[in-house]
Amino acid sequence: MSPTGRTLDVLLHGQLVGQISLDRAGEGTFKYLPDTVKEHWAEPLLSCSMPVGPEPFNSVLTRNWFSGLLPEGDQRAAAARAAGVPSHDDFLLLEKIGWECAGAVAVGPAGFAPEQEASLQLVSHEELASMLDRLPQWPVQDAGEVRSSLGGFQSKLLLTRVGEGWALPLQGAISTHLVKPEKTEYQGMAAAEAWAMTLAGAATPAAAVSMMGNPEDVPALLVTRFDRTGTKDGVRRLHQEDGCQMLGSPPHAKYASDSAVNSDGSRAVRPSLHKIAGAVSRYSNDPRVQLLTLLRQVTVNIAVGNAGAHAKNYSLMLGPVGCSVSPMYDVVPTMHFLPQTDSAGLWVNGNSTMNRIFADDIAEEGASWGIPRRLASATVKATLERLGASIQSASDAFPSVPDDIPAMVAVRIARMQP
Repeated sequence: MSPTGRTLDVLLHGQLVGQISLDRAGEGTFKYLPDTVKEHWAEPLLSCSMPVGPEPFNSVLTRNWFSGLLPEGDQRAAAARAAGVPSHDDFLLLEKIGWECAGAVAVGPAGFAPEQEASLQLVSHEELASMLDRLPQWPVQDAGEVRSSLGGFQSKLLLTRVGEGWALPLQGAISTHLVKPEKTEYQGMAAAEAWAMTLAGAATPAAAVSMMGNPEDVPALLVTRFDRTGTKDGVRRLHQEDGCQMLGSPPHAKYASDSAVNSDGSRAVRPSLHKIAGAVSRYSNDPRVQLLTLLRQVTVNIAVGNAGAHAKNYSLMLGPVGCSVSPMYDVVPTMHFLPQTDSAGLWVNGNSTMNRIFADDIAEEGASWGIPRRLASATVKATLERLGASIQSASDAFPSVPDDIPAMVAVRIARMQP
């Protein structure tokens, strides 16, 4: 029991694994339950930064990891207004909307049981279009509350596929897809992301995407959640965490160029590909295979001009057989829409400038993780070749991609080659 008598339950795959105890100042410490410690000693059950053990994790690490489950910016403010809580209070907001999050974790008031309260509310095409048009306003339904949360700044709506239609997941029901409507200031971005994600999938696993809606609707990207899987009994959650969470960093410390601080004023861990690769090496049962996947992902992001590939855009799947690198997501050719932004989200071989990162730099970065240099070089080369050979097929799949993006990426691939 916390000093204030207030605790939050933390569920993983629907099972209670630990609790967050809150003090009078609203700071929280997370601790695994004794049964969890006994069964999963030293495992990265919830996170690589919080392996299972008997001692509580300090308030800084607890806040950093769990705040990473929450949306950011306008989306967070809208969720807080709908929930009737202060936007700055991470734990109070999690208590209200953390019942369905990224991965297989759920956070809520002591004793909450989302699997018992969950429900789905079917929505028509017109209702869905209206919800997307009103984002970041939070969808609030009379039938129940939308208690779902997904990190990131971009406005998005979580949905559940029901036959050929869609439903809002209420009271912590499992979502299967997310929808990201296009911002008016970045026309063509939804199709550009669909194109880039499809191109990425030709070189390494990536989340499945398509365009959603009728031609008269605002363009929107539909993404199939890679942390959900279908079973004969329905949909099951798969656990994952992003790069900030695995390093114990707060979500605002996601760029290598950031000089962020923790809630207590101490300096936050500065994210890097090398540190992410270290977590992969430590907790994967097949580190070389997983590191090569990470290397392909870095190659894709540099090739397509995705300067927004920060630590929260690299993730690990955490399971009983060790961690693995998640499929790619949020692959956007940002340099087309923000040509003045030429700083890589995470530096490659010490290089922070996108236009100065070449195949050899990526191979050297991979070698610093422990991949043999020849293998790293061959992997980067093969990845670039697959990307180059797939530009036309990605363009055929998404003909509304802005015309100069495929040409830009083709030039980047040719320039990067050794």
